[in-house]
Amino acid sequence: RRLGRDPSTVHRELARCADIEAALGIEVFFCEPRSPWQRPTNEHTNALLRRWLPKGTSLDIGQLRLSVIEDNLNHMPRRLHHWTSALNSLATTARACPRSAHSPRHVRLLRRAPTSDTKGSR
Repeated sequence: RRLGRDPSTVHRELARCADIEAALGIEVFFCEPRSPWQRPTNEHTNALLRRWLPKGTSLDIGQLRLSVIEDNLNHMPRRLHHWTSALNSLATTARACPRSAHSPRHVRLLRRAPTSDTKGSR
């Protein structure tokens, strides 16, 4: 298993990549600059974001609007997840793992996941 990153951001974002490799038991992979085919998930997510935020749009649009975009992306069915949402896939995976394996952030995300009886009230 490998974690991919763009090398142009290494000095800021992954200065401690050896610690990440040791903690997670994975190899960190650094993408080459100007090689979008080496980071397809990032490129696909950027394309999805362009539906709401055209290129060059300022992100100073307010937290509410950003939260709506986040919610839409998290609830969008994806082929990767067998046409269920990323949020549902995360919740299913989390239920299959021991609770101690989750950070508090993951637990908060799971609490936000809609249940079948609250989905209609969104």
